[in-house]
Amino acid sequence: MELQVSEQNSIALGLYSSLGFTETGRFPRAFRLNDGSFADLIQMIRFLD
Repeated sequence: MELQVSEQNSIALGLYSSLGFTETGRFPRAFRLNDGSFADLIQMIRFLD
């Protein structure tokens, strides 16, 4: 399974990590926030055995 999540979403990152997902990559400055700053998009994966 794979997913993408904003680096700003610490609650989701914690949940996905606790479910066995690991970060496999980042898309730097993937999108602009309302305040004009940028955020990375984090790619995560979990293998289903």
